[in-house]
Amino acid sequence: MAYLSPEVEADYHQFFLAASDADTSWAQSDDEMVATSPNAVVIRTGITTGPVAVALAQLRAEPTGHADQWETAGRAVVEVLRAKERCQTGVSAGAPGIVAGADCWHAVIVVPLIVLVALLVMSVTSFRLRDATVSNCTAAAWIGTVVGALALTLSSYRWNNQLGCREAFPRHFGYRGPNWEMAPYPVQDERSWWPLGFSCRGVSVYTREFVSIEPGWNLTVLVYGCFGCAVVAAFIAARRVSVVVRRRRSASQ
Repeated sequence: MAYLSPEVEADYHQFFLAASDADTSWAQSDDEMVATSPNAVVIRTGITTGPVAVALAQLRAEPTGHADQWETAGRAVVEVLRAKERCQTGVSAGAPGIVAGADCWHAVIVVPLIVLVALLVMSVTSFRLRDATVSNCTAAAWIGTVVGALALTLSSYRWNNQLGCREAFPRHFGYRGPNWEMAPYPVQDERSWWPLGFSCRGVSVYTREFVSIEPGWNLTVLVYGCFGCAVVAAFIAARRVSVVVRRRRSASQ
């Protein structure tokens, strides 16, 4: 048996015992005191706002206490799931750089490294052949890749340090008057690759219903358009290199 006596902050007659990535908006229970969702427990309390003393005990068997000794007693079952690692390619002011889980190094290290090697090979080939078409296509591939990567990095930096779901969609997830207190419902953001950006999911303060807001298409058109131009330029350059090499071999024979 292990005991823990922390102090938590209650808000709107409730507090949460949950994993950092748990979705508490789906917590349900027939019990008036306790509600649960995967990796989360919602405790309802008579304290409106302020600190609440909480005592936790890990038991090896079913509890045998006397429920009639307490003013209110409840029982609930919580499903504990293994946390999933997510690739986070955003740059944060507090921790600059790229943070990656063990299963997503291919997305943040391997793929950019392959692209960089391909661009360097194109540059060396263009310098050696001194062909106008290959040189122009190489420049276009570099420009498209750099502009797309910068747009993606800057959008992630801005979201992580200046925006977020509450600031981007204040009507649903933000702050409300008269004292501009935090909205009572949790909200989660998740990286979306189509459309490109961050999606926000949670209970709306405005409608009191669960909403999912997907990102717009402006960033998608810009980033994928730049990357698409770079890919097309690389294919044209590769085709032109093969033609030039064959011609020079034929001329030398």
